[in-house]
Amino acid sequence: MKRLIISILVGIVTALILAQAYCYYLHPEINFYRRAITISSEYEEKLRNAGHNCCIMGGGSEIHSGISPEIMLKDYGVPAVNVATAAPFGIATNLSIALNHIQPGDSLVFSLIATDSSAFPATASGTKLAFYLYGEKAFTLGGLPVNLTSLSHLISSDAASMMISTVRYFSRGYAYVYSAQATMHPDGWMEIHRGGMQGKQPGKILNPYHGLSQKCIATLLQTKQKCQQFGADFIILLPPSYSHPDYCGHYLLNALHITRLGIPVLKDERLGIIKDSDLLSDTISHLNAQGSIENSRIIARALKEKQYWNESELVNRLLLHGIRVAPAQQGNIMP
Repeated sequence: MKRLIISILVGIVTALILAQAYCYYLHPEINFYRRAITISSEYEEKLRNAGHNCCIMGGGSEIHSGISPEIMLKDYGVPAVNVATAAPFGIATNLSIALNHIQPGDSLVFSLIATDSSAFPATASGTKLAFYLYGEKAFTLGGLPVNLTSLSHLISSDAASMMISTVRYFSRGYAYVYSAQATMHPDGWMEIHRGGMQGKQPGKILNPYHGLSQKCIATLLQTKQKCQQFGADFIILLPPSYSHPDYCGHYLLNALHITRLGIPVLKDERLGIIKDSDLLSDTISHLNAQGSIENSRIIARALKEKQYWNESELVNRLLLHGIRVAPAQQGNIMP
């Protein structure tokens, strides 16, 4: 009986070690983004050595594939570092990664697509990625929670990812693999070559507007406080996507709510909408090379000129869309 128990324990420990070896060396997404952040960090070092404060661009693949720091610097003199990864890793992961690059005098420019609570916690892969990149600083500087969930993420087998990577391997490129269908440029821009969105029509919004979740509000305020402690600015970017024009109201309502939290929202006259599907690659949020260059210039100009929405502008824009909002002192912006 004692020998059986020992054998079982040895088997469990061996399985955990093999699982961690897989995640560290073979996991397709983790390995890709570890390499991507390394490239961005090397570009950041060049900017720092030249004496620049930086705009740290954080978020999901809409930023990773849609922002070229080289274009931002060359065309508008804005030194930027693209450390975005993928939205499925969780907003907490992407905030942790971005905060680990912040220095005094910088600006954290964070892309916020989802505002519901389910988008915020770090996933198992996201926690591993942040920990593999920064060690304990993923928690102490980046703010990932130190709890049983994070611990389980670090030692989990990630069996689902193992199965996915196997399918991708045998699919011979038919399944989506960033490393095979995108190019990492020296400035940290991920140029996606895969198409599929050209000529498609945007879908209509089916869900009513529910506002920012309490988790979203708390996270934004905590990040604002962290940036203040670093001596850095915190700016929210609401990225455009190929959506129905009705989405403009959602975009403006989110911008108003965030602005009322005392957090500047970058002013983008596209109002959350990309109208031309020829600027897209494979999804409604992924831009192709032409779209990424245009997007980089728009964002760089707004950052350079410090173009942020103010409350009165947003309220007036909402009225044009037939949406009335409660005064700020009532603490509610629901239409």
